[in-house]
Amino acid sequence: MKKILLILMVFATFTACKQAVNVETKLADTFLSGKIDNKLDEIISISGSEVAEKIQVDADGNFSDTLQLPVGYYRLRNGKKSVHIYIEPGYSLKLAVDMEDYLASLNFSGIGAENNNFIFEKIKHNGEILLPVKELYALEETDFLAEISKVRASSQEFLTAAAVSPKFQEHEAKNIRYEYLKAIYNYPRYHKYFAKKDTVILSPDFMEPLEGFDYDNDEDFNIFENYRHIATEHEMGWLDDHDTDSFIERLKGLKSPALRNALLGKLAYFVSPGDEESEKIYQSIMAMSTDEELKEKLTKKHELIKNLIKGKPSPQFVYQDVNGKDISMSDLKGKNVYIDVWATWCGPCKAEIPYLKEMEKAHHGKNIEFVSISIDQQKDIEKWKKMVEDKELKGVQVISDKDWKSDFVQSYAIEGIPRFIMVNAEGNIVSADAPRPSAKDELLALFDEAGVN
Repeated sequence: MKKILLILMVFATFTACKQAVNVETKLADTFLSGKIDNKLDEIISISGSEVAEKIQVDADGNFSDTLQLPVGYYRLRNGKKSVHIYIEPGYSLKLAVDMEDYLASLNFSGIGAENNNFIFEKIKHNGEILLPVKELYALEETDFLAEISKVRASSQEFLTAAAVSPKFQEHEAKNIRYEYLKAIYNYPRYHKYFAKKDTVILSPDFMEPLEGFDYDNDEDFNIFENYRHIATEHEMGWLDDHDTDSFIERLKGLKSPALRNALLGKLAYFVSPGDEESEKIYQSIMAMSTDEELKEKLTKKHELIKNLIKGKPSPQFVYQDVNGKDISMSDLKGKNVYIDVWATWCGPCKAEIPYLKEMEKAHHGKNIEFVSISIDQQKDIEKWKKMVEDKELKGVQVISDKDWKSDFVQSYAIEGIPRFIMVNAEGNIVSADAPRPSAKDELLALFDEAGVN
């Protein structure tokens, strides 16, 4: 079972609310129930292409709900653990699992159980031969292709021998292919990261399995999570090489409404105080998206960032430092303030630390204060204190009171970290999305503009 957890468990907080499923005909009810021993959360969540449902878990770990779900693969989550499940309208599934003995205890019963137990058993089966992600993608391409081909063949053999429904067998055969293609698609980027290379040069035929791939298939986008990954990454990669106007026009021409909505959801991230095209992007999303929940959230964000322009008073905070002392934004008035919003678990945040320390050292004694606000959870406060000590972090080090939900984080519409903010000596915003310390020349120009001396 050496690497099952790398496939099976997803360590992310699921925050989406119920969203209507856009189908032309009424779906048969799907009944989900079960018992979770040693539950990790009060909620069971189930998510798919354009589906996000939450089911309450009672004090004894029991849950049940009747839903209307189109056929497809979904993620069922409790806390930070998740498992793939497969649904066809009319299923009645019952889950039993002990979160303290997750791999040994998980079992489905009821209508559709044979298909879902197959998914879990396949993961365990392949876990015996699959390398850890970082080892797999660090391989050179010949060895990498051999490894993923071995896993694909293993999955196909396992499926052939399984007692599953005909429709599931058809879908799972496609799913296995998409798992394989997703690995190939990810390889250039992942190999560069895990092999620590500046550039990756592939053989001319490496991407050949993806030749002729249909990236705009609405049916497959709705059914297969692996397909959704390939299609969305492909389109967002296209954006890297083209301007926003061209990308918006491209979205208008897509055949798949679900793919378009997913891409518009990703584009919504760029509606931010640091993006000059925010207004254009906002208006385009509102005109094209049929995701009412996205549009509602984006409208709130759009209104919020109107108060984050240069010259507006900065949102305030009062947070504790490593000694438990309250530090507020008002305590810093009279000095320019460069704020780093980060977390101990954030790789890109930690990558900025050497540059931040260098910048702080170069400006020590000048009219600027360097403030680092951790959004680690309160349960991880000792971990945060230890990193501050071990990394010898300078400046003002504080931790927010409610991580992502902290007022300061919410007020600055922060959706990703690291995020850097510049506030002048009067407490007014210079930049709500300031350059990172690693962008030294850009940051120094901003310091000059703010009057740092």
